[in-house]
Amino acid sequence: MFEYYVVCEFCGTRNRLNLSESGQIEPVCGNCKNRLSLAEVEEVISPANLVVIGKVTEFQPPKASSDEGCGYGCLAVALIMILMTVLSSGDKKLEQSPQVQQKRIEELKKAEVETVGIAQPAVTEAVEDNNSIIKDIKEVISQKRKEKGWRKLKESEKAQSWSLIQQKCQEMKVSAPVFWQELGDLIAQDFSHPARISFVKASKKNAHCPFSIKTSDPDGFFYVKLKTLSGEDAIRIFFKGSYFETKVPPGVYIFEYCLGKKWYGPVFLFGPDRNFFGSTDYLHFTVDEEEEGTRYGGMQIELFKQINGNFQTRPIDEASF
Repeated sequence: MFEYYVVCEFCGTRNRLNLSESGQIEPVCGNCKNRLSLAEVEEVISPANLVVIGKVTEFQPPKASSDEGCGYGCLAVALIMILMTVLSSGDKKLEQSPQVQQKRIEELKKAEVETVGIAQPAVTEAVEDNNSIIKDIKEVISQKRKEKGWRKLKESEKAQSWSLIQQKCQEMKVSAPVFWQELGDLIAQDFSHPARISFVKASKKNAHCPFSIKTSDPDGFFYVKLKTLSGEDAIRIFFKGSYFETKVPPGVYIFEYCLGKKWYGPVFLFGPDRNFFGSTDYLHFTVDEEEEGTRYGGMQIELFKQINGNFQTRPIDEASF
């Protein structure tokens, strides 16, 4: 049914006229019952060229959820479905390749959109509710940690799960400060500190050259990498405090490190602390055969600014670390 408005010339009442599909019109003022004059607008409201002001249809508003708005609720459900898939205990999906996992996630997202239907346009307004989004994430993680499957996950699998959570939070406009303030402690609980020293592309049995590091931060954590000249990790070192010493195999290495106050796992490293540095010179560890015996040449690095220092470092991009 179409609507059109005509003002009564007798009493000034604004009347709404209903035009049925047959084109029949009831031109009578609802107030004074006088016939409405359509002389000037008759051509306008004829069925052939009617200007439609509005179309009246039966409409049943959707019931509001307990979260006061289906838009956010639907997003939260979609997020939880994705997390349940990735973090599901006792489910072999975690052993699948990232490509298979991503395909499954897309299928769940598509199914959720089809279920949401007409309520989906409310998403834009809903994603601004950071507190509710974070609350739902915390609840999901809290539930999963009670299951045996969660405790059996490798740290690399947990890191992958948290990486996905961060990605979804970014898509839902959760700011980085809010993400780390609300979820940082939960993330840190899932990861133990790396080994003090691990040999990746180097031989532990040949580690005879002394290597020590001094810092100016007794409370900070340092994650150091000695890399091959081709850029591969040869040795990784993790320590806290003002001093660390070990022995490494002879060779020439690139020196890089990052530092922070809290460890958030192999993907996030020190989380919001984005401090990455690399040396401008190579580190040389040598071995020499002398009359007195074998001599191993080592190095000591002091990671604090000083006058006439002979070891230069510069900020580097996280991706290269």
